[in-house]
Order: sequence, then structure tokens, then C-alpha cells
Amino acid sequence: MKKIIRIAELIGSDIRSRKNADHIRKGIADCTDVVELDFNGVEFISRAFADEIYTIVNENRNNVVLINIEGIVGSMMSVVSESRTHKRVWKNRKCQYERVFRYGKPIGLLGHFLKSGIVNVIIRGDTLLN
Repeated sequence: MKKIIRIAELIGSDIRSRKNADHIRKGIADCTDVVELDFNGVEFISRAFADEIYTIVNENRNNVVLINIEGIVGSMMSVVSESRTHKRVWKNRKCQYERVFRYGKPIGLLGHFLKSGIVNVIIRGDTLLN
């Protein structure tokens, strides 16, 4: 027998926190049947919350279904789905960095980062360029 979780009643119509997905996880924790997450009445979800919903659906592929996903909610879920299925690929960019020191030593905290190799910057006068 399927279970319907009405998101607007459980959480509200404006959902902005990733943490709200915990309510849904608790609601489906022991379900072995199909669970419908009904977004009727939900006007907005944040990208973080949409990301958690995407995770919940993937963790429970065979028994969690999203229904009544329209408008901004549908758009946000599409954006998250697209970003999860088509990872951004950065082309190899060739950049040249110089280490410039005043008086032969790196300057303050910046010097710490330069020595550690975490950051390479160009210092010209009082201007930092990265």
C-alpha cells in the first residue's frame, strides 16, 4: 500500500533549509512500499533542499516518487538533477603565477600560504592579483 507524504503539511510552502529533508527521511524510514512525496501547495524550495530530495530519491530508487512538482519547485529540481547527472568539466587552463617577495621574504599570513603552496599570487606594490 502506498504512502503519501504531503510536503506542504509536513514542512510548509516555503522550504529553504537542507535540514528540513530530515522530516521526510523520518517519514519514509521504515516504509517498504511506494512513498509519494506530494509537493502540492509548495511554492518554493531552496537548491540545498532540492539537493537533499534528489539524494533521498536516489537512496530509495524503487519506492520514492515525486508528484505535483511544478513551477519553481520543478525548475529547482531540474537544475539539481542536471548538475548531478552532468558534472561540470573545467578545461585545462594554462596560467602562470609568480611569487614576488618584499625584502626577500613573503609578507605575513600571505607568506604562510605561499610557503605552503596553497596559494600563488602576484604582488605588485600594494595590490594583490590572483
